[in-house]
Amino acid sequence: MSSLSQYSQGAVTAERNRQRIQKSGCTPRGYLLWRAWEDNILREHYPNFPKIRELLPHRTNKAISHRGVHLGIARTSTHWSDTDYSTLRRMYGSASKAELLKALPDHSWERIVHKAEKNGLRRARKPYLRTGNVPNDSVRDRCFEMKFTLVGLNEDCRTKRHFQKRKFGTYHPPYRAIHKATKVLGGTIKLTWARDDRT
Repeated sequence: MSSLSQYSQGAVTAERNRQRIQKSGCTPRGYLLWRAWEDNILREHYPNFPKIRELLPHRTNKAISHRGVHLGIARTSTHWSDTDYSTLRRMYGSASKAELLKALPDHSWERIVHKAEKNGLRRARKPYLRTGNVPNDSVRDRCFEMKFTLVGLNEDCRTKRHFQKRKFGTYHPPYRAIHKATKVLGGTIKLTWARDDRT
């Protein structure tokens, strides 16, 4: 087969694929094609992501960013503007991942973390989740105060993944593990007896 014939056959196949995509309304990977009215919304509101997501709830932030680049209305460089960096410094310590991505839609989570670490920004530590059991929560609070990880506590106490994974609820946890943790964390266990009002 000559090169010309191969080119012609390839052109025919490509045209068939384009027609199939236009008819189905989806790309070969299953993504919805962008319509003219959607592009008009982007041109009018970009980069107001909350507004765009309100009008186009079926489009993700990533899809909106990519389409903005395609339409030439979004910047393609990795440059951090002064406004972006100011937002990062103000929010990085306490904002959630979702809040940061919403506030900095032109930057991926990986780039946000890299920029923060490069400039010495740190996220605030969050207390360990409550289990609903007082002795176990007391151990977790002490770990947080001492900046001690639950993984390290399990290793020192030889309690496998007890403090790391187990959910207690309202029943009594294994007090042998609590006793070991108390020693490792430099505490003591005290008993308080209920007052007998009959005497």
